[in-house]
Amino acid sequence: MESYNSKIQIVGLESTNNNLLNESNKSTFDKSYFGEDRRYTAENTTYFLPNDDKEHNRLHLQHNILKFIWQGNFFAPVEHLLNQEETKVLDVGAGSWLLDMATNYPKAKFTGLDISPAQPVPAKKWQSVINELVRILKPGGYLEWLDLDFQYKTMGPVKTKIINAIVTMSHERGLDPDLCYKLQGFLEEHNQLHNIHCEIKEKFNGDEKFCKLWIENYSAVLMGMKSNLMNILKVSSDEYDDLVKTVGKELTEFEAYYPHVRVYAQKKLA
Repeated sequence: MESYNSKIQIVGLESTNNNLLNESNKSTFDKSYFGEDRRYTAENTTYFLPNDDKEHNRLHLQHNILKFIWQGNFFAPVEHLLNQEETKVLDVGAGSWLLDMATNYPKAKFTGLDISPAQPVPAKKWQSVINELVRILKPGGYLEWLDLDFQYKTMGPVKTKIINAIVTMSHERGLDPDLCYKLQGFLEEHNQLHNIHCEIKEKFNGDEKFCKLWIENYSAVLMGMKSNLMNILKVSSDEYDDLVKTVGKELTEFEAYYPHVRVYAQKKLA
């Protein structure tokens, strides 16, 4: 779902002079507001998670969780490109991935694009964003996209209630909860892309420590959505906190897991 977990990487930029980067330079902090003692980028934006130190720490944890699930930081065959000094990489939804990759591949030049008017993107505008990403991609370069289906396959009653509220909030803001299953189709429709590969991870194998971190991360996500979901669920602050605690228990009881999807494509040489 593009609301809080969508990640796009481009390996092999033609230029960093592009509309997405120009948009990202426009400050949105002057529109920040506070809810439940958390700072948010802008009220009623498509991005409904906080933008504060707590969220930055959660995103770092999430990066390490995803790295464990996929056993690496990328899917596309770009190892050789990353070891070349002329390679440029754009991380759309920048954060810990960018820092991790820049440390491991010092020869490549990394540029990050994060919270801005350009991201996350309403469902009806994704194709235009893809067109821009392909435009700035060098022939032979790769575009990789990571997302997830936040609607768990096995859920308890409280988890189902919260998921329904998140779906309602997503539709209200023009977001597509099923975006992850459309990624491959988006790339296949583009006539300048080929060599398209998609992988869906339905389950993961982790020890008890990993599962606790998984629940910690997801609970933090729900707490980040608290000010918005309280209104939809029509519950008090304390009642919402109790719901989140119950969700953590249900995740363990039902061995719940939501599918992760990643897809990459290469730009044709001509």
